[in-house]
Amino acid sequence: MKYYKYTEFNDDDNPEIVLSEKEILDQYFPHWLSMMAKAGKTLPPDAEQVCIDDWVVVHWAQEVKR
Repeated sequence: MKYYKYTEFNDDDNPEIVLSEKEILDQYFPHWLSMMAKAGKTLPPDAEQVCIDDWVVVHWAQEVKR
């Protein structure tokens, strides 16, 4: 399983967050799926990987070794 880290910017501090692929899909896939449907997109066969790739871009995340 792969892990990704990103910085969550807020007013108080800027913690680095590390999430597994499973955590990304649990948190982001429903939203991503909804946005794909609203845009009239058909799901690719590798939809989960495409979702993770989109999440990485949106969050400027980097893969980390665990």
